[in-house]
Amino acid sequence: MDIINNIKNLAEIVVIDDTPANLHLLTNLLKQNGYLVRPFPSGQLGLTGIEHAIPALILLDIQMPNMNGYEVCQHLKTHEKTCDIPVIFISALDETIDKVKAFTVGGVDYITKPFQAEEVLARIATHLDLNRLQKLLKQENYLQAQQLAEQNRQLQEMNRSLEKTNEELIQSTRLKDEFLATMSHELRTPLNAILGMTEALQDEIFGDINEKQLQALATVERSGNHLLELINDILDVSKILSGQIELNYTNTAIIPLCQQSLEFIQPQAARKSIQLKSKFSVDLPDFRIDERRIRQVLINLLNNAVKFTPEGGAITLEAIYPIKIKQRNYLQIFVKDTGIGIASEDIQRIFEPFIQLDSNLNRKFEGTGLGLTLVRRIVELHGGEVSLTSELGVGSCFAILVSECNNFY
Repeated sequence: MDIINNIKNLAEIVVIDDTPANLHLLTNLLKQNGYLVRPFPSGQLGLTGIEHAIPALILLDIQMPNMNGYEVCQHLKTHEKTCDIPVIFISALDETIDKVKAFTVGGVDYITKPFQAEEVLARIATHLDLNRLQKLLKQENYLQAQQLAEQNRQLQEMNRSLEKTNEELIQSTRLKDEFLATMSHELRTPLNAILGMTEALQDEIFGDINEKQLQALATVERSGNHLLELINDILDVSKILSGQIELNYTNTAIIPLCQQSLEFIQPQAARKSIQLKSKFSVDLPDFRIDERRIRQVLINLLNNAVKFTPEGGAITLEAIYPIKIKQRNYLQIFVKDTGIGIASEDIQRIFEPFIQLDSNLNRKFEGTGLGLTLVRRIVELHGGEVSLTSELGVGSCFAILVSECNNFY
């Protein structure tokens, strides 16, 4: 009850009525019910008093000389300071048109004279509550708008920071790729000279050498070739990532390309007694591809298959055309092996640069960790994709898919 009385004491009501009896009656009624009241006998005096101190609510008569209630209300609603004050009209006019006009000019309620005290008090209490809730809602909306504006500012700042960081990363990656490409090229030149001199020494061009020296030279040659392979792979990956590689498209016969790739890895396969098989569609058409790069893809996949296939295993190279996907024809090439296989959780990782899934395998099988990265990048440059299915202890199947439309410039 004390809380209600405190709210009433804080609620000041202005009463504007040119009839002294009505003004006196409404003033006493409101004071008796705990409201602060300021009475005014004319519209002009009421506006002056309201501008001096803003009330919580206005009770307004309509029929007054010089300035009627409608004009008073219109004046209030055109000023920012007073436009939100709830105005309740109290008038002897009881025609519908009068009530409609009262609401049109901005009134929130209409009470017809003679009025009932309980009705007046009830409507005042209702509109004071409504006005208080509207103010709270407006304040809450304002605070939320401020919070959203601040969050938006912070997000924009974060986006600018991320954009800057992204630009720096792109620049750093570009510089790294350019550095790797330059260094790989610079390293390859002297390494070729080392390998050439090693070959000349083995051929005894500079004089006779003994068996122990030959073994040492063979180790130098093997290590040099491995290093050259690594450098070449780094150079190729760097060129692709930095956008420096350009494909040389030519109409290429697919079956001879596949057969040449098998012939390239034949010696390694023979040393492990691995059987090489091929399976081709008889009507394979010529494809417009970069023949050297696709040969690089096939040799990488076949070398990988030989490396991880135990002695006595088998490797199959298969090419199928057409594979129809979404009304388009594709060429698909499979490299299947009976090797050690790859766990399902590792399948995506093996296409990342320098990935070796198992350190034990890394020690057992030499490799750069870049072969499959090159495979994926080259196939993607051709507008295709690479997929892999594998089972531990059973084998793996790499598949490359290339569209018959090969104008990917």
